[in-house]
Amino acid sequence: RRTRLLGVVDTDRKIAEECAVKYKCEWSDAVNAFGYTRLTKSRPHIIIVATPPETHAEIVMEAADIPAVKAIVCEKPMALSVEAAEKMVARCQRKGKLLFVNHNRHFDPFHQKWSTMWQTITGPPQAAVFYYSRGLWNTGPHLLDLAFMYFGIPQWVTNELVFGVNEQLNP
Repeated sequence: RRTRLLGVVDTDRKIAEECAVKYKCEWSDAVNAFGYTRLTKSRPHIIIVATPPETHAEIVMEAADIPAVKAIVCEKPMALSVEAAEKMVARCQRKGKLLFVNHNRHFDPFHQKWSTMWQTITGPPQAAVFYYSRGLWNTGPHLLDLAFMYFGIPQWVTNELVFGVNEQLNP
């Protein structure tokens, strides 16, 4: 069976409507839990949460309560606090839903191949230094995911926060 798009949610009403027409599906312009639960009559099996980070926890918690939903794919960052992330995981477990955090680079064939070859070629790493830009909320999760994939879970981690001209702490 093929996957079929059942609904789209976007804050831009025009984009939501155009997408709905193109894919012959429902739409909502409410980027919150209501926007997603409004689409429940279509009985989606998978919900992808690609909204602003501050909306993730609410939407995932509500999506977990939709009976037809089997899996929820949440864009990173999963949540804005560890407490919120733990509640999301607990709700999904309690409701029997699969919860994924999207790390698209993790499943890239290039990284899959080289992560296994890397250890064979170099042996276990003694130390690693990484630099990244665009903030912890943006590229940081990809850096950490790939570092763990290539080198394994570290014994300890330290960091130095350096601000440039146009950088800020908040996402």
